Amino acid sequence: MVAEVLYRANGRCGRCNSEAPFIRRTNGSPYLEVHHKTPLAEDGEDTVENAIALCPNCHRELHYGARAASLKLKFGCVVQGAASYTSKQGSVYAPGISAETAGSKVVFLGIVTIAPGGRTKAHFHEHHESAFYFMSGEDVELCTGEQLEHRETARPGDYLFIPAKVPHVAVNRGKTPAVFVGVRNEPTAQESVVMLPALDSLVP
Repeated sequence: MVAEVLYRANGRCGRCNSEAPFIRRTNGSPYLEVHHKTPLAEDGEDTVENAIALCPNCHRELHYGARAASLKLKFGCVVQGAASYTSKQGSVYAPGISAETAGSKVVFLGIVTIAPGGRTKAHFHEHHESAFYFMSGEDVELCTGEQLEHRETARPGDYLFIPAKVPHVAVNRGKTPAVFVGVRNEPTAQESVVMLPALDSLVP
């Protein structure tokens, strides 16, 4: 479980999105610490879905800082959002609601941007579904299927849905940024993703 959580983190803290502060002497990997979102002492599961990789500062704050208490409050909250980051697949994410910003157990909600003429790399998500509302931009081509053979064009005002385990690529065919509201049923800011480099050449 620990190895998989660290692999999914890709060297970045799942809360503040900073790079790991140093490299492990033992194996040369980025140093992050694995944290249970729901503690084992509170019947949390020792699973990948209930764990997150954190930098040492964030890990200590969640255990000993004021943030630790606030995450356990039984109230709603207003969230200012977190710093944006470039995902493994190439789109830029600006987390709003997530496990790290609001203590979410199930849902992630944020802004997703694809640069003018940009695209995502071919990939799929093993366990979670994703949905998007296209807020602004021009034409975005969505390619899905085992060989990315299913092609549709999305325009502002459209909704996009990606089931789990479905390979996909999104291409911004316009000259302005394509901006989406994105939601998925995996709450961590750094979502799990399986890259499919062999499919990249199928989408020009």
